[in-house]
Amino acid sequence: MRTTAEETRRNKELIINTGIQIFLKKGYDAANMRDIAEAAGISRGPLYYHFESKSVLYLACVKAYSERSLIEYRRIFSQDKHILELLREDLYYCTRNIAPNSEHPIFTTSKEDSLKEDSLKEANQIFKTYRKRVYEMKVDSIARAIQKGELKKEADPYHMVNMMFIFYEGLYNLIEKTDFITSKMQVSQTIESLITLFKQEYCI
Repeated sequence: MRTTAEETRRNKELIINTGIQIFLKKGYDAANMRDIAEAAGISRGPLYYHFESKSVLYLACVKAYSERSLIEYRRIFSQDKHILELLREDLYYCTRNIAPNSEHPIFTTSKEDSLKEDSLKEANQIFKTYRKRVYEMKVDSIARAIQKGELKKEADPYHMVNMMFIFYEGLYNLIEKTDFITSKMQVSQTIESLITLFKQEYCI
């Protein structure tokens, strides 16, 4: 029986969605095409029909993941809420991937592999562009909050966003490399501490 165009599209979407989950769970190096095929409930034939290699599939997964995350960031910062509420929601959203025992860890590739294959180089570039767009979105939101009078005029949007990125990277390293933070409650407490700092320093 011939596969319809709609079935082909659904199969490709299923593979990408499954690939995202496997790459998130295992990381690029540990994941393999067999794992993804089994998790998707398909044979490796359809998998290789759509994606000729693991790196090509990874690239498709990175594109899809980045696009979906950007949609969520746009939703967060388009809400009619006080800037601190938006920043709080943003911090909980972006740290969902690094909380201890998270079901949504972040994408990882080895530096050695990323230098070898064009698909991985492109995936890394997509991540850089994605992070830049998220950074600019946050800066713009804070700048608008200053104009609305929610924050002091002397508040620096770039400084505040830099603090958020440093917070994220530092939290990631603490969780990955130490046992200083071992629960989601500790992550939540740390987020609330940063929001309190912003309130004390920048709110009118």
